Amino acid sequence: MRVDTDSPTMPLVVEHLRLRASLYGLLSRAFLAEPTTEDIGRMVQAIALIDRLAQVAACAALSDACRAMMARLDGLADSEEAPHRLACEFARAFLVGAEAVAPYASVHQSEERLTMQAQRDVVLQFYRRHGLGRRTACTEPEDHIGLQLEFLSAMSSAAAECGGHELAANLAAQGRFLTETLLPWVSRFAARLQEAVPDGCYAVLARVLEGFLRFDRSVLLPALDAESRAEPLAFA
Repeated sequence: MRVDTDSPTMPLVVEHLRLRASLYGLLSRAFLAEPTTEDIGRMVQAIALIDRLAQVAACAALSDACRAMMARLDGLADSEEAPHRLACEFARAFLVGAEAVAPYASVHQSEERLTMQAQRDVVLQFYRRHGLGRRTACTEPEDHIGLQLEFLSAMSSAAAECGGHELAANLAAQGRFLTETLLPWVSRFAARLQEAVPDGCYAVLARVLEGFLRFDRSVLLPALDAESRAEPLAFA
């Protein structure tokens, strides 16, 4: 596979990669910790952007999830109580009580439903293979969904600085990571959040995440790959 670094579409590829890195970074923080007021404002902007991408690509399910999330966030960005309210929702969704949902691949994919299983090892191998460690002080297991999203953010940032075969290899690795480590369990994660906290923001955010991951794997990554090889798709 040859990546044409002199292609007139390369500036657009770089712009999209940096934007994609930002989106994954915001989604990562949303699932790793309670949001600050600034995080809420950025999330409103990110969801609106994902919705626009979904509309351009005619991804109705993703667009519907984005609009449901925007309805939940409506008014929160300017509310002094917003961080406290979402901190309570975060605790209810992931930390406290029998209904809390574990955000780890191992729990959703292993028969034992325990942490630190084989799925964590697969994720860790991806991290090590690409020389990317954690960019946060988080002590969660490596297969935490927030850390996996952080890895994609870091890979997309690195891709924006790549050229030639290195860029092609980076995009291919991101596709494999999505296919092998995130997509196999994100639907179960989203479904369990819907059961546990059907009235909460995080259940809706998980729907957005599931739709965005599928959109990224089937639409956005192939478009970036084609554009980087001077074979533009109908996506801009």
